[in-house]
Amino acid sequence: MRLRGLIPVFSGKKESKPSSIHQDYKDKARLKVSSSLIKSVGYDENNLLLDVEFTNKKINRYINVTKDTFDKMLKAPSIGFYFLQNIDNNYPTRLIRVKKTRMSIL
Repeated sequence: MRLRGLIPVFSGKKESKPSSIHQDYKDKARLKVSSSLIKSVGYDENNLLLDVEFTNKKINRYINVTKDTFDKMLKAPSIGFYFLQNIDNNYPTRLIRVKKTRMSIL
């Protein structure tokens, strides 16, 4: 099965401040998925925010993504292909974080 764990659909009050799209990423749970492109996803249904952690450690937040689009992505035969065809470059995006990795300097 492609999904591991529970689907994290966030609940709570809808935030009225535009700055909510820049909310600290640490308090968002993510669902690990099986994809060569995407490591995990999280969805905030009240604010229509989709957070995507890529296998290269970058995390992007996609704005105004409907629950239906999120559900279709999770059910798609290829999560990465669905994402590239239907979400990437089709929704406003904010870089949330680039995880630091340890690198050896020779």
